[in-house]
This record gives sequence, C-alpha cells and structure tokens, in this order.
Amino acid sequence: MAFQEIIVRLASLNDANAIREIYRAALSETLSHDQSLPKISRQGGLFIAELGETAIGFGGIDFDATEQIRYVYVIPEYQRSGLRVGLRILETLEAAARQRGIGLVRLHSTPDAVRFYEKAGYSPVQPEHLIGHDHPGVEMAKDLGSGNPATTQGSK
Repeated sequence: MAFQEIIVRLASLNDANAIREIYRAALSETLSHDQSLPKISRQGGLFIAELGETAIGFGGIDFDATEQIRYVYVIPEYQRSGLRVGLRILETLEAAARQRGIGLVRLHSTPDAVRFYEKAGYSPVQPEHLIGHDHPGVEMAKDLGSGNPATTQGSK
C-alpha cells in the first residue's frame, strides 16, 4: 500500500455532504441546519481533512465569535490512529486565526476531548471569564501569540 498524505484544505460547497457524513460518523447524529456553518464557510474558516480521496475530518473557526473554534471532528476509525488528524485540523484553524490577527482562541470542548485540547496547549478558562452553555463541556483557551495557555483572560 502506498503512503498517502493527509491534506487539510479549505472546504467548498462541494464538501457539504462529506462534512455531514463526518459529523454523523463522529457523533452518531445528524448535523442539523447549523446556521454557523454557512457563515464560517463564507469567512474562509471551514476546512476538510482528506486521506487520498476520502474525507476523514473537518474543522471550522468563526472569526467573529467569542469561542472561535467551533468544529474539530474526525471519523472514528481515524481518531487516535497515530495520524494526528484532529491535531492537523486544529493547527490549521489556529493558523487561520493568526492570519486574522487573533491572538487568543477559545472553544467549548466536549468532556471526552478535553485531554486532546490540553495536549495541544489549551487550558480551562477561569470561572470569571466563562460564557456558560446549556450542554456539558469545558470552556478552554490558548494564547497563540506566545504559545502559552491562556487561562486568565477573556477573548474580547
């Protein structure tokens, strides 16, 4: 079997079905008509990871939101596979944030993904800077300017 490189590229309208399938595979549920996806796509913040011709993950960043990183999803068989698909997507989102002059990025992690984000340099947001959510998770942040976790600042 020939080596195939994982490519993370800007998503297009042609990737909509693949993104829905990745979401369904990763969460065992259907991606609702999330109004942020078209906005993120228009901003140039929606990316897809491919191995050869196969879409295996996607990520999205909303440059205008307080919690900018909105999506990092990988098909289960590629999670923890050693291919670092999620990390490649996350690094792409962080690079896009830096290009837009964003120095501190925030996200809302599912409980199962907290360790992944901690390994990537994210830390829980201090209680006085929490936004609050109606579902379980951990608000996390990372200072992209210095590479040090940001735990004491808000994002705006």
